Amino acid sequence: MTLNEALGGRWATHWGLWLAFLPPSILIIAVRESTTEYPAWWWPLVSALLQHFAVGLIVVVGGTLLRRRWPLLPVTVFLLLWSTACVARGLIGAGIAESVAGVPGDAAFRIASWLLLMLTWAPLVVYGLAQFERRRDLLTELESARSQLTASVARFEEAEATTSTRLAEALGASVLPVLDDLRTRLGSLRGELDRRSFEEVSASLARLHDELLRVIDTAGGGESALPSVRNRVTLLEIFDIPFGRPWAKAGLVVLLTLALTLLDAWRIYGGAAALEIIVAASSAGAVFGAVLHAGRTMRRGRAAAASSVTLAAGGAAVALCAIVLLGAGIDPVAAHGVVLLPVVSSGLLLSIVVVVAALLLARANEHDESTLRVARADVERWDAARRASIERERRRLTDLLHGPVQGRIAACVMAFNFHADSDQETLADVADQVLEHLGAASHDLATIARGFPPNGGAAYSGTPA
Repeated sequence: MTLNEALGGRWATHWGLWLAFLPPSILIIAVRESTTEYPAWWWPLVSALLQHFAVGLIVVVGGTLLRRRWPLLPVTVFLLLWSTACVARGLIGAGIAESVAGVPGDAAFRIASWLLLMLTWAPLVVYGLAQFERRRDLLTELESARSQLTASVARFEEAEATTSTRLAEALGASVLPVLDDLRTRLGSLRGELDRRSFEEVSASLARLHDELLRVIDTAGGGESALPSVRNRVTLLEIFDIPFGRPWAKAGLVVLLTLALTLLDAWRIYGGAAALEIIVAASSAGAVFGAVLHAGRTMRRGRAAAASSVTLAAGGAAVALCAIVLLGAGIDPVAAHGVVLLPVVSSGLLLSIVVVVAALLLARANEHDESTLRVARADVERWDAARRASIERERRRLTDLLHGPVQGRIAACVMAFNFHADSDQETLADVADQVLEHLGAASHDLATIARGFPPNGGAAYSGTPA
């Protein structure tokens, strides 16, 4: 999956993403407007809903219209859509603050802060969701390919062990009864052969020869059913990915968290509150990275599922963040920490999820796509080997039958055609010889059907007179 495929795919303008952004947007606006004196408490909520509605019109509806021209949106169009939505957010928020609360709207600050959030969060979130969806499908495809590979190996081994026997049995079951029936008919007609009955027997022999060739060509080529697999994998399986370079990932989590919370806290509550957020986010990032690093290096950690280590790291990070915000005392106003805790904690959790989805899932998907290609190639290789094994047995059986059975039947057809205009006595003699050869062919075919070559494998070269 390329960057353009991820950012220009359906998640770039999906209504589900727009709806998922509503709760964090309300939290951010609630903090931003917490010092603005509105006539009623619900005005910040109205502002948040109106802003989010505008984003939906621009990103979801506008994106749907643009997809009529670009099914896969260019990255520039993606950035333009979300930037326009940020400008609309800032203007609506500033307009409501000025008209309802009678305070300066600070439109430039609002637009700049939303643009900063968009540039740091929107590409990563959209990319992460695209990778999440790809991984869910990829794990299902990979499980299916592995099941197909197991089935292909089993089919190959079965073909190697039983193809010769099944081909011989198919010949015996399909051709031997017809051959015996033809012998019976010819024996009953021996004394009453005329040209018409002679031609009928000759045609029956020719059909029998063709049937013998058809059975050899089609027997043993059936496909066994593939095992069924699950349609979807679990959420824990999707995130069961060991972290590489845990400290770099932890640093990115800190940066995303600060981009989400720092500017508004600094503007509203001052430098002490901003410093407390920096300490809380940095401490949370440090413990997040430490747990991930321990999960990689400790013996017990390596035995644990990667998803469990990630969940433990996230939980420890949120817990330490709450301790710093509520009890560190960097900001002398304790109420600031209480107000900021939901925003910072939510931002921290969202940052962790986005980092996991955008970076680890991408790396895991790339590895598993390579594994999937190898598995599918192996399926083709084993299926080709099975087909070659069946074809090899067909050729061997054809060579084995050519003299003892096919040769006899073909010789009988030739004899009937050659003596078609002979007198009654000659026809009776030919019928006796044909009966002798058909009896020998029936015996040889029954022997082959039991898995043994007739006459030690020696071909019969005699021809009826």
